[in-house]
Amino acid sequence: MRSARLTHDWFLGYCRRVFGDDVPVPDPAAVNYKFGGLNNNGTNIVFNNAVEDPWQYAGMREVHDPAVQTTIVTNLIDCTDCAHCVDMLPDAANDPPALTKARQDTWA
Repeated sequence: MRSARLTHDWFLGYCRRVFGDDVPVPDPAAVNYKFGGLNNNGTNIVFNNAVEDPWQYAGMREVHDPAVQTTIVTNLIDCTDCAHCVDMLPDAANDPPALTKARQDTWA
């Protein structure tokens, strides 16, 4: 659950309080142009996203051009209590297979 008060303007104000009034306003179009957006052409990148993580939509959930993105791996970690950075927790004997695979892909 997220408060409706956590808007773009709220976060921009928060950033300005933390980093100063001259903090630049993010320009998603410029960032996507520079880095390719979903047409990312980087190499050796693993995108792990968990189903209970609201940030999952800010990353790549699937490879969009397998012919070009040959060394990009995406994992959607689907399990109970799988949220932000769950793949960075220590291994446990009862880890679900999707979590185990994400960790193996990350550190391979």
